Amino acid sequence: MDENAKHQQSNIEVARLYGLLTSGDATCSLKDLEALTAKEVRSVPVTYWELESNLGMFGNLIHVVLGSTHPLVTAYREFWTLMRSGL
Repeated sequence: MDENAKHQQSNIEVARLYGLLTSGDATCSLKDLEALTAKEVRSVPVTYWELESNLGMFGNLIHVVLGSTHPLVTAYREFWTLMRSGL
């Protein structure tokens, strides 16, 4: 084995990934592992359905976290009603 620390670290990472993929404890693919270890993950809705789903989840989140009487939740509820009515 090469004594280079960077090369050694790379070999350890490859061995770890191989162990995860072949252990059989969990079903995962290399694509799943790469997505989980990504440094920066962004989700950009590209269809109206995805946008509506994301906005709905955000509304549920702020309602649970802030409560139904918070001004942000009240304003968001008005926005949601207008959006759903077709404006």
